Parts: sequence; structure tokens; C-alpha cells
Amino acid sequence: MVMFRVQPGRSFHSVQEVVSADKPRLSISGWYHKAAPQQGSEHASLQQLQMKAGEDQIQQHAEFEGGDTSGAVSEADLALLRAWVNPAYLKAASWAKIHDKLEADGSVQLQKFLVPQVADSILQAAVAQDAAEGVGGGKIPSFTAGYSEEWQAVGPPHKQRYLSYRGQPQQPAEVAAAAAAASRAGGLLAAAKAALF
Repeated sequence: MVMFRVQPGRSFHSVQEVVSADKPRLSISGWYHKAAPQQGSEHASLQQLQMKAGEDQIQQHAEFEGGDTSGAVSEADLALLRAWVNPAYLKAASWAKIHDKLEADGSVQLQKFLVPQVADSILQAAVAQDAAEGVGGGKIPSFTAGYSEEWQAVGPPHKQRYLSYRGQPQQPAEVAAAAAAASRAGGLLAAAKAALF
């Protein structure tokens, strides 16, 4: 007999038949229900699967509220950007090419966007956390790999699920002093977001 607790929005399972040529199959199945719906039942599997596109967004994306983009970039803005962004992307000639590509294709990929020391710090922290969680190396990670108070799951488990960092930003120099690899990776990403956006 197998019994397990089903948690809305977190439990996903499938049942496969095990057969034998010389033994009959007998199965009894069913669900035990609570007297009142469990908290979070609106995120249960069936409801998520029946939702239309966009209804399943747990976190709505905020519109970008920037200043006037028609003028020249100030030296103060460029100085801030130099600490984070690859110098190749801080040239007016690059901006024109990026703009043209975006207009033509509707999207653009910016390779090696962050300066190497920032990108390397984030990569090292992420790899360390993956190793601590047992992710990679051909192993299937646990469903809760990466979860913590700072990293929270966003999206339904059957599509576009990812972890979002909710902790405090960290500056790259603070990485060595940080206690946990997960905090370092998220803190660095949050610092980049706070500084650049």
C-alpha cells in the first residue's frame, strides 16, 4: 500500500502499472479528502492544468518606468554602468546595432553582457549551490532543489517554473563574506538588477 500527502501546487505524481505474467493484478485506489479545502488548493494540479494562458501567473511583471530615453547618456550613468556592463555595450555604435537588431527581429541576445568579474562571481556561486543541492551530473534533482527563504518558486510546476530571489542584494566584494552560496548568487543578481534597472 502506498499513501502520500498531496499538496496543492507542489505534489505531482504519475501511476504506472506493474504486471506479472503469472499473477493477477488487484488495485484499490482513491482519495482521502479533508472536511474543508486545504490552504493553497487554488494552485492544485487540476486547476493549473485547466487555466488559460496568463491566468497561471503568480507574479505579475511590472511595467518599466524609466526616464526620458531620447537624450544622451550622462557620464554619471556611464560610470555606474561600467561597474556592471561589458564595455562593448557602452558605445553608441553598439546601441545603434542593438536597436536595429531589436527592430528587425523583435528580440536581441546580448552575449557576455556583464563584466567578467561580476559574471564569474555569479557563476561560481551558482555552481557551488548546484553542487550543494546535488544538481547536475546526470542526476534528477529533487523537486524542492534550491528552495529557501530567499529563493521561492514561481509558476506552475508543469511549465515555466523557476526560482525567484527575494533576499537582499549583495555587492560583488561582499561575496567572500557571505555565508551561503545560494545567498551569494541571488544577492549578486539582485544587486545587478537594483543597480541597472
